[in-house]
Amino acid sequence: MNHSQHARCLRLAVFLLAMPLGVVKAQLTTGSGVAAPPLNLAEIERRAVQQILASAGGDDTQARTNAIESCEFLELRRATPQLQLALEDDAVPVRFAALVTIGRLKVRSLVPSVNRVLKQDGLDFHVHAAALFALYRCGQQVDLTLMARMLRSADAALRGNAALLLGMTGDRSAVPMLKALGRAPLPATMSHVAGVIVRIQVAEARARLGDESAMSMIRSGLFSSYDEVRVLAAIMLGRMGDEKMEEAFFGIIRDDKDATIELKLVALDALARMDRNLTVLNEAMESLYLVLDAAAMQSPVIRAQAARTLGSVEAARRRGLARMDRSSALTPPEVIRQFQRGDGAAALLRLLDDPVQTVRLAAAAAWLQVVRQAAATGG
Repeated sequence: MNHSQHARCLRLAVFLLAMPLGVVKAQLTTGSGVAAPPLNLAEIERRAVQQILASAGGDDTQARTNAIESCEFLELRRATPQLQLALEDDAVPVRFAALVTIGRLKVRSLVPSVNRVLKQDGLDFHVHAAALFALYRCGQQVDLTLMARMLRSADAALRGNAALLLGMTGDRSAVPMLKALGRAPLPATMSHVAGVIVRIQVAEARARLGDESAMSMIRSGLFSSYDEVRVLAAIMLGRMGDEKMEEAFFGIIRDDKDATIELKLVALDALARMDRNLTVLNEAMESLYLVLDAAAMQSPVIRAQAARTLGSVEAARRRGLARMDRSSALTPPEVIRQFQRGDGAAALLRLLDDPVQTVRLAAAAAWLQVVRQAAATGG
């Protein structure tokens, strides 16, 4: 397994969005104030599902991995066959993603298949750890000691994955061993930046398990001299809804001349997903131009991140509109106009037709997360 495959295994971010189903005829406008056409969300959902299914069976390893991760947002009857096939994939990242998704979804019908994975000769350590995680989440008796031993590997990616999985088990008994790892010296063979990333990943695992003292380590990563550390820390803080970093995120978007476009997008994504008052949501919406520009850039990596951020901004916009319906008399007209703009939704829809498969997948996942949360909330 090479370095790029290891790195890809670590990027399992979750973005929860919200949007009502059906054909939306809400008050949407473009930036020029012209009414936008209604969106047939049922048709967009169908296209998004087809994109994920096609990519899951394609030749590109990166796209298959992304698609299997996105199976989390499919109906279980559609996701299960794809996850079953992915367990037999030749690529480690695809098998890893399948096992993590099985665990997250608690697909108990695939427990026999996961057990067969564990019996394979020469099993990759990453896959082994993910299989243990899947079984644990599916209610099986699992000894997590092996995962704990992986926390001390000289391989930075394996350490990070073991911490990620332990954090997602929900088993608070793992906190002491994670704390001990955070204090232990790093292997001399591990680069400084890799070591910083591992320590932040361990801190996130602790925070997931309820250890609030770990948050300071993640927050410090937002001010690192390494761009990749800043991006990772921003993703983690946004995922956990850390409102204490709200001003820091706004500072990155508005004033940080050293911030990359990817970091700015991730910072805006984090702000949009915080369930805050209309004032904060409105301030986040004012930075939509940043995402619209990024969605048209040449880099497919940036366009993919733009798709994820557009989904979060669109969700924030709809949450804002719902709040206005409950207190319209108290909402300033300029705020109402800001939340009625449909530029973000239109841009995300265009990315579903992007020439690059990974960008289309990012947009598809955003739409399906919209559908999932809408169904859960009755929106």
